Amino acid sequence: MAQSEEAISKVKDLNQKALAAYENLDLDEARKLLTDALEICAREGMNEHPWKARSHVHLGAILVGGFQQNDLAAKQFQRAFEIQPGITLTPALRNPETVAVFEQAKASMDKDAAAASQGRPSEAPSPGPTGDVSGIFHEPVASAPVGAEVEVRARVGPGISFKRLVLAYRPEGVSTFLARDMVLGADAWFAARIPEPATQGGLVQYYIEARDEAGQAVANNGSEAEPHVVALGDAALGALGAAEDDELPTETETPSGDDRTGFVFGASVGTGFGYVSGTPEVNTRTTDDEAISFSGVAPAKVGHLNLEAGYALRPGFILSAMVRLQKVSGPTVAYGVGQGTDGKPKALEYAPATGAFAAFGKATWLLGSPGTLRPYVSVLGGAGELRHVVDIGSQRSDCGPLPRGYDPDNPESPRPDDACIDTVKSGPVFAGGSAGVIVKVADALGLTAGINALVGLPNVALHADLNLGLLLLM
Repeated sequence: MAQSEEAISKVKDLNQKALAAYENLDLDEARKLLTDALEICAREGMNEHPWKARSHVHLGAILVGGFQQNDLAAKQFQRAFEIQPGITLTPALRNPETVAVFEQAKASMDKDAAAASQGRPSEAPSPGPTGDVSGIFHEPVASAPVGAEVEVRARVGPGISFKRLVLAYRPEGVSTFLARDMVLGADAWFAARIPEPATQGGLVQYYIEARDEAGQAVANNGSEAEPHVVALGDAALGALGAAEDDELPTETETPSGDDRTGFVFGASVGTGFGYVSGTPEVNTRTTDDEAISFSGVAPAKVGHLNLEAGYALRPGFILSAMVRLQKVSGPTVAYGVGQGTDGKPKALEYAPATGAFAAFGKATWLLGSPGTLRPYVSVLGGAGELRHVVDIGSQRSDCGPLPRGYDPDNPESPRPDDACIDTVKSGPVFAGGSAGVIVKVADALGLTAGINALVGLPNVALHADLNLGLLLLM
């Protein structure tokens, strides 16, 4: 039966949400989402679809990385290879442990395929193991008619001490598993049947468990968390049509550009303001030779440029370094009178600062699922300077380090009634955070809009920057 585009889209969406949940360490949710995706594949006739294979790969990786269930993970990888022999591990989920289990599963599949091609005709079905068995051997049942009993067979290998072999099954729409004992036959195989009332829906789930005398599980094939799924009725019919190219999970589609690892580069511009407390940098004293201080809200005009470079260590988590380059405008140039080399009075110019520099280390988390609009939060800390432009006219009206601001020989000097605009420097230690959104405009490129909040010490500042920029994930 040809699968519907709606079902394919739903499976894709569940996979993306599972990767996001895994990234946010919500392991149970990630596993549940992938189990739901596999149920849809079984119900909608996608048993041979590449997205079913990709779902098995994702579930296997999460079982390794999140639950350390390597044996169950290997089975998931093997199911993926059965559907799509050339499938590769999703780049965002690559780590040494997962790669090792993935490669072992692939080697096991290759070995079994080679033995099958040499030892028996390709058209003959495998009756199961003829020699030693390790653990519980079972060929999962993939499909069955609606309303029919489903026979489940298994064989237990040596070295497992058990009292009972149990078949646990769960009909569609039921929250708990039902159990029945499996019976040992003359052929050394255990068998039990899932009854007709349990096969009236679109699927039925099951797993096999060996239990000791105390009723504790000692071995299993499948589990309550990751059961085998039998597709019933129409979902079990026929071969699937070939998938269109845009339906296949390609490397650029799984995962999406904002949900993979790699180098990250960013640039943004903005302006800021904040509460600042301190002594102005040029005009430090009044005309009465008293210290000048400023406390209040002031702008950090005219603006700044942020440059950022880092690395996405895992999907949705970025470590980076950022520099903030501030351009200062507005302070009054101060003048005084000094003595020249010839001993005569000389006009002196006291230029205020025109910029500020600060550097930060930054950790960023991308929230939610990959998509067009994605929120983020960051923490950051660093060192440097911020400058706020302040009006000290209420404390001094003739700007200059000396109480002689007006220089009659320099018409550009401020007169005593001119405004006195100065700068207050804060820092040099800063800590804070940021929040905002990324608007995806291409696979690896996004527009960013956010706010950085900083606390400066020991020269106090409570500061906020408003930023707009670009973020590129290589």
